[in-house]
Amino acid sequence: MVEKNQTRKRKLFRKIKKYKVYLIILGGFFVWISLFDSTSLWRIYDYKKRIKNLKEEKLFYLQKIAEDSIKLANIRSKRNIERYARERYFMKSDDEDVFVIVSKK
Repeated sequence: MVEKNQTRKRKLFRKIKKYKVYLIILGGFFVWISLFDSTSLWRIYDYKKRIKNLKEEKLFYLQKIAEDSIKLANIRSKRNIERYARERYFMKSDDEDVFVIVSKK
């Protein structure tokens, strides 16, 4: 049994010796592809991270669009537009004075 295993190992080593150059070239090719190529593992990881960040940013902007759509729907009438302009931009009529009170924190 022990001799059989040693014989198998010898045959395997002989085959490896025979194809040593090919194995070195193939190994070098895989190292080059996985580390230095334009589609290397590092770049793939970086791209996936960027995609994740962009998806999160997309969700944020979709939420902001939904909030702004609700605000826009609320100020469709002339009265609400006037109220919004007075509160947000401190606009006033000709015969009014606007006083802004700012509290110190």
